[in-house]
Amino acid sequence: MKIFKNVLSDDTYQECLESIIANLSQPVWGSSYLSWGSDIREGVMGNCSYTAIPERTRNKVLKEVRKHLPTSNIYVAMFYAWQPLSAISPHDDYQYNFGATIYLNRVWQKSAGGIFMWEDKKNPGLMKALCPQRNVMVLNDKKEEHFISQVSPYTPEPRFTIQIWGLDQESQAY
Repeated sequence: MKIFKNVLSDDTYQECLESIIANLSQPVWGSSYLSWGSDIREGVMGNCSYTAIPERTRNKVLKEVRKHLPTSNIYVAMFYAWQPLSAISPHDDYQYNFGATIYLNRVWQKSAGGIFMWEDKKNPGLMKALCPQRNVMVLNDKKEEHFISQVSPYTPEPRFTIQIWGLDQESQAY
């Protein structure tokens, strides 16, 4: 895993955060329960919602982070709102060239869950964890197995992210 701080300019970060919050009450969201495979929902009680990023904002995000991303024919980018009790089971994003997550919440407490975790390849059995931090991007370009711990049922707001995947050809990626 690679971790990059301050990947978006302040203006683009603010535009993303305002856009995802403005869309929360709009009928534009998909559901992890309806679209994710049962393998990555195993043991998960909650639901994660996703929506397209407005094209102008998407283009700004990709322009600013592309220097950190592997080359790919197609870049898919989506907003995600991780709701209370949502999580994702261990998986390795095998179907993508890479996967990246940018954290959008201004502040995220460890006690709110939603921790990104992966196994240390040099020390099998030893887990590494990253608590979401404002404007930090984690990049999985080695198909490392990872998962997200359950978001607390008491979190005051959803865990907001941008998910980016690289593809060789058109396919559906949520």
